[in-house]
Amino acid sequence: MKFASLTALTVSFAAILASYSSLHAESERGFSKREKKGLLETSTILQSRGKIALVPQGAIIVLPKNLQNKIATGKAKGQLVSWKKFLSANGSWIHMYPVTFDQAIGKKTITQEQLKSLRQLNKIVIARRGSNLVSVSPKALEPEEKEDKPSQ
Repeated sequence: MKFASLTALTVSFAAILASYSSLHAESERGFSKREKKGLLETSTILQSRGKIALVPQGAIIVLPKNLQNKIATGKAKGQLVSWKKFLSANGSWIHMYPVTFDQAIGKKTITQEQLKSLRQLNKIVIARRGSNLVSVSPKALEPEEKEDKPSQ
């Protein structure tokens, strides 16, 4: 009886070792590791009047040509302030646009009519979910595919 439980224990230990070595091999190949990026690498920097604020990359839905100078390129100079403070000081050229979760992940699109009306605002349009800024999948900004319905 002791021999049977010792054999079962040895088999269990061998299974644990095999699964550990398998996981370790995956980690060395990079399957389980995520690429780590810093906050600045995943943000767009807005600047105005000596103040700067960070916006998630992909959150800007509309960027008019006349406001492209509000996006910091290279090294941004200014005081980093909270988004709330930046928005209250620069609300005249920023428009917050609510998106659904499905739009944010690209499962649904923002209609071309909506995008057209947002462009007519002549403001930088930034996506939000509730009170949080959110990135929007590029798929959500693509024109929707229209299916041709057969005529009857």
